[in-house]
Amino acid sequence: MPEPPARYACSLTHEAMIDPVTDALGNTYERAAIKQWLQSHNTSPLTGATLPDKRLTPVNVLKSIIQEWEEEAHEECMAMAV
Repeated sequence: MPEPPARYACSLTHEAMIDPVTDALGNTYERAAIKQWLQSHNTSPLTGATLPDKRLTPVNVLKSIIQEWEEEAHEECMAMAV
């Protein structure tokens, strides 16, 4: 599989997000990665700014777009293998 476009990659894991969420400042991360960060921090890992709260909001549209990209990339890889 090709590397995901940067816009689909979590800034913490550098991998395509499976369950993208935004933090209180509007930054997007893979849910598991930011939850782990928030266990010991109350700041944004991107900016260092203090988060007003640790609430995470799902980004369902982005999740669908990434899934679509992954399916297309998989189909292209399979076509090249034939």
